[in-house]
Amino acid sequence: MNHPIAVGMLLALAALMAFFSALGVMVMRDPFQRMHYPAVAVTFCSLLIIAAVWVDEKDPQARIKVILIGLILYVMNAILTSASAKAVRIRQAGHWQPHPEEQIKIMGRQEVAGAFGATEEHEA
Repeated sequence: MNHPIAVGMLLALAALMAFFSALGVMVMRDPFQRMHYPAVAVTFCSLLIIAAVWVDEKDPQARIKVILIGLILYVMNAILTSASAKAVRIRQAGHWQPHPEEQIKIMGRQEVAGAFGATEEHEA
Protein backbone atom coordinates (compact mmCIF):
# COMPACT_ATOMS: atom_id res chain seq x y z
CA MET A 1 0.00 0.00 0.00
CA ASN A 2 1.51 3.29 -1.14
CA HIS A 3 1.12 6.53 0.74
CA PRO A 4 1.10 9.18 -2.01
CA ILE A 5 0.15 12.04 0.31
CA ALA A 6 3.02 11.33 2.71
CA VAL A 7 5.48 10.92 -0.16
CA GLY A 8 4.24 14.12 -1.78
CA MET A 9 4.57 16.06 1.46
CA LEU A 10 8.10 14.77 2.08
CA LEU A 11 9.19 15.65 -1.45
CA ALA A 12 7.47 19.05 -1.31
CA LEU A 13 9.24 19.82 1.97
CA ALA A 14 12.56 18.77 0.42
CA ALA A 15 11.93 21.03 -2.58
CA LEU A 16 10.97 23.93 -0.30
CA MET A 17 14.13 23.48 1.77
CA ALA A 18 16.23 23.36 -1.40
CA PHE A 19 14.57 26.58 -2.61
CA PHE A 20 15.30 28.40 0.64
CA SER A 21 18.85 27.05 0.62
CA ALA A 22 19.37 28.46 -2.87
CA LEU A 23 17.84 31.74 -1.73
CA GLY A 24 20.28 31.82 1.19
CA VAL A 25 23.20 31.31 -1.19
CA MET A 26 21.89 34.15 -3.33
CA VAL A 27 21.51 36.74 -0.55
CA MET A 28 24.73 36.12 1.40
CA ARG A 29 27.47 38.62 0.70
CA ASP A 30 30.56 36.54 1.45
CA PRO A 31 31.68 33.23 -0.11
CA PHE A 32 32.35 31.78 3.33
CA GLN A 33 28.78 32.59 4.37
CA ARG A 34 27.41 31.10 1.16
CA MET A 35 29.09 27.75 1.84
CA HIS A 36 26.78 27.00 4.77
CA TYR A 37 23.54 26.96 2.79
CA PRO A 38 24.16 24.07 0.36
CA ALA A 39 24.85 21.87 3.39
CA VAL A 40 21.20 22.28 4.41
CA ALA A 41 20.04 21.10 1.01
CA VAL A 42 22.38 18.14 0.97
CA THR A 43 21.79 17.05 4.55
CA PHE A 44 18.12 17.61 5.25
CA CYS A 45 16.74 17.34 1.72
CA SER A 46 18.49 14.04 1.18
CA LEU A 47 17.05 12.77 4.48
CA LEU A 48 13.56 13.76 3.35
CA ILE A 49 14.07 12.09 -0.02
CA ILE A 50 15.35 8.95 1.71
CA ALA A 51 12.24 8.97 3.89
CA ALA A 52 10.01 9.41 0.83
CA VAL A 53 11.64 6.47 -0.94
CA TRP A 54 11.44 4.41 2.25
CA VAL A 55 7.68 5.07 2.50
CA ASP A 56 6.99 4.55 -1.20
CA GLU A 57 9.21 1.58 -2.03
CA LYS A 58 8.93 -1.80 -0.37
CA ASP A 59 11.90 -3.21 -2.30
CA PRO A 60 14.82 -3.54 0.16
CA GLN A 61 17.35 -3.06 -2.62
CA ALA A 62 15.90 0.36 -3.51
CA ARG A 63 15.88 1.36 0.15
CA ILE A 64 19.53 0.37 0.62
CA LYS A 65 20.58 2.18 -2.54
CA VAL A 66 18.92 5.44 -1.54
CA ILE A 67 20.52 5.27 1.91
CA LEU A 68 23.96 4.69 0.37
CA ILE A 69 23.46 7.60 -2.03
CA GLY A 70 22.45 9.81 0.90
CA LEU A 71 25.55 8.81 2.85
CA ILE A 72 27.79 9.51 -0.14
CA LEU A 73 26.19 12.95 -0.56
CA TYR A 74 26.65 13.69 3.14
CA VAL A 75 30.35 12.77 3.13
CA MET A 76 31.09 14.47 -0.18
CA ASN A 77 29.38 17.67 1.03
CA ALA A 78 31.93 18.00 3.84
CA ILE A 79 34.82 17.35 1.46
CA LEU A 80 33.52 19.79 -1.14
CA THR A 81 32.88 22.53 1.43
CA SER A 82 36.38 22.17 2.85
CA ALA A 83 38.00 22.24 -0.59
CA SER A 84 35.89 25.24 -1.62
CA ALA A 85 36.86 27.17 1.52
CA LYS A 86 40.51 26.44 0.84
CA ALA A 87 40.16 27.57 -2.79
CA VAL A 88 38.46 30.82 -1.73
CA ARG A 89 41.18 31.47 0.84
CA ILE A 90 43.93 30.90 -1.74
CA ARG A 91 42.18 33.12 -4.27
CA GLN A 92 41.66 35.96 -1.77
CA ALA A 93 44.99 35.83 0.07
CA GLY A 94 47.22 34.19 -2.52
CA HIS A 95 48.16 31.45 -0.04
CA TRP A 96 46.57 28.99 2.35
CA GLN A 97 48.66 29.46 5.50
CA PRO A 98 47.88 32.43 7.78
CA HIS A 99 50.60 35.02 8.29
CA PRO A 100 51.16 36.94 11.55
CA GLU A 101 50.46 40.29 9.85
CA GLU A 102 46.89 39.16 9.09
CA GLN A 103 46.18 39.10 12.84
CA ILE A 104 43.92 36.03 12.73
CA LYS A 105 43.21 35.28 16.37
CA ILE A 106 43.12 31.73 17.68
CA MET A 107 39.97 31.11 19.66
CA GLY A 108 40.55 30.82 23.39
CA ARG A 109 44.16 32.01 23.24
CA GLN A 110 46.08 35.25 23.31
CA GLU A 111 47.89 34.28 20.10
CA VAL A 112 47.53 34.92 16.43
CA ALA A 113 47.99 32.31 13.74
CA GLY A 114 51.28 32.51 11.89
CA ALA A 115 52.94 30.90 8.92
CA PHE A 116 54.25 28.00 11.01
CA GLY A 117 51.49 27.67 13.60
CA ALA A 118 50.64 29.95 16.49
CA THR A 119 52.99 32.76 17.44
CA GLU A 120 52.81 35.02 20.46
CA GLU A 121 50.81 38.18 19.93
CA HIS A 122 53.04 41.22 20.37
CA GLU A 123 51.49 44.43 21.62
CA ALA A 124 52.69 47.55 19.89
